[in-house]
Amino acid sequence: FDYFGSAVALSGLVAIVGAPNEDEDATGGNSLESAGAAYAFVDVGTNWLEAQKLVASDRDGSANFGRSVAISGTTIVVGAPNDNQDANGGNALTNAGSAYMFEPGSPFWQQTAKLVASDRSGSDNFGHSVAVSGTTVVVGAYNDDDDASGGNPLNQAGSAYVLEKLNGTWQQTQKLAAADRGLFDKFGHAVAVSGTTAVVGAPDDDQDANGANALSNAGSAYVFGTCNTLGTPILSGVPLCVGQALTLTMPATCASGLTAQLSDAGGSFASPVGLGSVQTGQNQVVIPSGTPPG
Repeated sequence: FDYFGSAVALSGLVAIVGAPNEDEDATGGNSLESAGAAYAFVDVGTNWLEAQKLVASDRDGSANFGRSVAISGTTIVVGAPNDNQDANGGNALTNAGSAYMFEPGSPFWQQTAKLVASDRSGSDNFGHSVAVSGTTVVVGAYNDDDDASGGNPLNQAGSAYVLEKLNGTWQQTQKLAAADRGLFDKFGHAVAVSGTTAVVGAPDDDQDANGANALSNAGSAYVFGTCNTLGTPILSGVPLCVGQALTLTMPATCASGLTAQLSDAGGSFASPVGLGSVQTGQNQVVIPSGTPPG
């Protein structure tokens, strides 16, 4: 019972198929029950050929590597939600979970990183869902109890983690949690990412979009936008002063805080300025004291 096909992903001419209950390693030996595997297939024009069998470098029994898979270009992510070990292969926590990065190497792909949550805990099942777009990865941990700050535990409220490739290494840059998180919502059961927009599913959430009208396990999904610098100007030709309040219309929620860069009339930029958390729609933000002149 390999459960080949439990997870699938496709990018261009490459397909990835997960087999989370596979016992054998990449050579077909060294059996470990349900260690898991993923298979890469390439479209050669007349057929799809298996190019490589992927396994974790620190594979272990019951890790269920291959429970989730994702691919963007030549970058592959494979989730192992029942893995116990941290990124160094130690500090065992039962079913804390992990995800593995594979990038071009020998013969076709090689493992380049093992990802774990910065606040990992037993039974979080980090890696139950994975998604990748370019140099951004999102990993779901639907059984995580803690909020984005690592506190306020609610049993199986769930979370998702954003990791980015910075200076050649994969680093966690944000933890996502629902603004109206609740018990047993399982936020993070499914994730997707495209560019700077992420979507996270919470299949057991009871509330509607306004946090009311409870229907047991009706479910919901949350959309998150980038919380880094604004890619395009939203104000132009407006003189700004310390302490001044501005109304900004935002296309997405940035709970972790919005960062903006201000410039003078000549186009010279000051250092980035933190404007606090914002929600989708209209927001009032204040230019903080100590903002350097542009």
